[in-house]
Amino acid sequence: MPYRFEPGESVQAAIRRIAAEQVDGALEALRARKSTTRDEAVHEARKSIKKLRALLRLVEGELGDAFEKENTRLRDLGRTLSAFRDAAAMLQTFDELNDKYGSELAPGSAQSIRSGLLAHKNRGERRENLKIALQSVSKDLSAAKNRFKRLRLGNNGFEAIAPGIERAFRHGHTAMRQAQKHPTAENLHAWRRRVKDHWYHVRLLNDLWPDVMDGYEAALKSLEDKLGLNHNLDILTQRIQAEPDFFATPGQVKACLAAICHFQEDLQKKARHTGQRVYAEKAGALMKRLRGYWSIWA
Repeated sequence: MPYRFEPGESVQAAIRRIAAEQVDGALEALRARKSTTRDEAVHEARKSIKKLRALLRLVEGELGDAFEKENTRLRDLGRTLSAFRDAAAMLQTFDELNDKYGSELAPGSAQSIRSGLLAHKNRGERRENLKIALQSVSKDLSAAKNRFKRLRLGNNGFEAIAPGIERAFRHGHTAMRQAQKHPTAENLHAWRRRVKDHWYHVRLLNDLWPDVMDGYEAALKSLEDKLGLNHNLDILTQRIQAEPDFFATPGQVKACLAAICHFQEDLQKKARHTGQRVYAEKAGALMKRLRGYWSIWA
């Protein structure tokens, strides 16, 4: 089923159902046998874990101590997968850089740098033993599924999720202002995480009024994509700077890093414009509007 609440379903039942669906989706992805689908399997499993964490944040106030325990467990599982996912993402990020800014790269550098990234990825997978890591994550997710079945909420209507929605929106607005004032890699990535939370929450509420929520959801996804790609370019820069001779000649590396800077400048400019629209509404007005949609829908 889609990642969203369904009519006629209590919030508690929806949280349990959606959590189970996300765990099942992650486990199914991790069972992929073909090496050609391995990178996509890790990516899909990692996305499911992020959706689970956003789901828990939605009802954080209802879960008490259970929230911190489950969130920490899921965070650690995500980090296990991140080591493998980031290596594959660097290849995709460099391909996108080459597509958009290939004319700024030094002659012959694209193949050299990409080959270095692929070698780095293969080296890391051998060192960390991807197969064992995925088996461990699968085992822990199966245990989490059983715990999610027993989650209990004090409230069962909009009041169960309203504080989580508002908290994510306010945190996103605050993170945006901080990133605009000081656009460091850390601040931009922190903003991206908060945007992702709010995006997932809006996805859960899509059926309240699809004609309206679809556009808002698309804007949040566009913003998250820009900030996510900007973050991947930060990681790519760090990787190349850590071992420049491994990837290309000094001149080729310098040209590549300059192209990355140009790409990031464009992404950050577009993110600022989208963010100003996404967070133009006050938190109180947003919550009043969503509460009204929920009342009619429910």
